Amino acid sequence: MADRGAFVTGSVSIVELVDVCRSWRLRCTEAFEVTGRWATSLSNAVDQRLFAEASHRHAWHADLWRRRTPAIPLDDTETARADRWDPADDGARSRYHEHVGTMIDDLDALSRRVDRDLDAPTIRTITLVRADLVDLWERSA
Repeated sequence: MADRGAFVTGSVSIVELVDVCRSWRLRCTEAFEVTGRWATSLSNAVDQRLFAEASHRHAWHADLWRRRTPAIPLDDTETARADRWDPADDGARSRYHEHVGTMIDDLDALSRRVDRDLDAPTIRTITLVRADLVDLWERSA
């Protein structure tokens, strides 16, 4: 996301918020799809349980971002790119841990840019998603 300039400087404008919400929705959808595949393809029962729960949580996060997206008609050409994730194998847990850590860092950067007084709904979405990601990050360590 940093290459698109979405988290660089200044407050998040309403037009930018559309892009931010859509990008996060797609990012969470991607995490939902990948962890769902891992939950059904890995043989380790502990990892299966972790990724099954993570899949459900990421689907919920995507829905939170979908509901938070302002209703401004803009082109939605970005698509989820599950190919950025490495294939599931014995290292899936460590790659997932790293990926979720990056998501937490990106949410922290976004939260510093959102005006807490003018955009409390986005702050609530960030807070809910971040708390869930921290739990998943800790459990995937």
